[in-house]
Amino acid sequence: MALLFVRKRQCSTKHCVRLVQRIRTKDQLLTYAQKGRCNGVRTSVIPWEQFKAIAQEKWPLEVTTEDLPLLAKLHNMTKAQSMMATNSGITVGTEGTVRDLVRQDKRDPRMTEAMPMLTGSDVHSFLLDPPSRAVVVKSAANKSWWDNEESGLPEHIVAVASRHVTLNAAVMSKLNACAQDTVVLIAPKADASWRCEAVAALINSSVARYYAFHLLRAAVAGGGRRDYRIYGSTIESLPLPDLDRTAIERLSELAQQAQEAAQQATVREQPAWEEITAGLSRPHMVADWPLNFIGWPDEATARRDQALELATGRRQATLQIGETLTTTGDEELLRFIQQEWPQIFGDQREITKNDLCLYKVPTPEDARKAIQRYEGRLEEVTPAQQHYYQVLEQIDALIEEGFGLTEKERETIHRRMNEFPLSETANRPRLPWEETVAPRVKRFAEGERYHGR
Repeated sequence: MALLFVRKRQCSTKHCVRLVQRIRTKDQLLTYAQKGRCNGVRTSVIPWEQFKAIAQEKWPLEVTTEDLPLLAKLHNMTKAQSMMATNSGITVGTEGTVRDLVRQDKRDPRMTEAMPMLTGSDVHSFLLDPPSRAVVVKSAANKSWWDNEESGLPEHIVAVASRHVTLNAAVMSKLNACAQDTVVLIAPKADASWRCEAVAALINSSVARYYAFHLLRAAVAGGGRRDYRIYGSTIESLPLPDLDRTAIERLSELAQQAQEAAQQATVREQPAWEEITAGLSRPHMVADWPLNFIGWPDEATARRDQALELATGRRQATLQIGETLTTTGDEELLRFIQQEWPQIFGDQREITKNDLCLYKVPTPEDARKAIQRYEGRLEEVTPAQQHYYQVLEQIDALIEEGFGLTEKERETIHRRMNEFPLSETANRPRLPWEETVAPRVKRFAEGERYHGR
């Protein structure tokens, strides 16, 4: 966020804009307003003419003097709209028919007309989650590119989540699924040399996310995660690197490698755990296990949202529940309880020590084997994740070359992407193996615009 001080008077030729940046809390805001300085807060003084040149649509309030020439260079390049068409996904409307793919029987006759429907939360960088819902397309208020009258579009298109802290894109097939209007759709123009995979690589690149953060963000959510609204025009306004056909083909190949690595690296922890423990016999209760609950008073309760931390010692391990509750004993058995934590709560928000002790579990031997299988599964994905990051570096290098960036300009992007607030926004794409989590929305009381003190 930034502070703006505005005076209504004639602008001089030497006029500068002073941007007060990196304000995280209300205390920092008040301190700077009173003293003109504050620890952790940065001031950037930008010549007005340079600021105005790149602020034609959005005010880049986090821009610094080192960003200016780089953003101006990218801003003056050909825009992506020259090689793509965009659209939003299907608008279901009040009369639309939606089916639940998770709970509803696939053999249900009512499912025959329904088509799986992606939502924005299903879109990760280079990967799509399986849709959890389906829609009868003919019942939708706006059928988007799934209207029978639509023609001339390729089978494969690019899906972009329409709200997140940064850009996330993946290739989808129009024949296998449709997309809701929480997804922005992109199709390369027929006369363009760009393929869908190369378009997804461009959108997911560090340069695109850096540029979009500064110049294309719209409707930024207050509090919470700072998501912003991504439109078709957002993607169309991205600068387009000058790549020949060979380079575009190479970019497409790298995007396919990123997608393959993403699929190999994607082991969602909770689903993987549920798969491993699905067939386990549970003849015992936690109380039967050799664990010590002396650190959990009888009257105390544990909350679902409390953090769990497992600490190992020479003789025994300790499971810390929140700040005050502890359980000690065998490390693998405590690890089993840690993994089962959501199931132990069920629909409850709080549990007692007695609730935990009565929870059904397998024999200690079977529990240890389940933990060993689970940890082995997680270890398998580490090389794939490393390969995924290596491919992303190759994609960034190729796109930076297409933009004609100097070594200093590349270093500027890499360094700035690791500085606040870009480190928590532009540099935080939805990784393929991450669970999609809804942002926490801060509800401000009157007079409390900024969260935290």
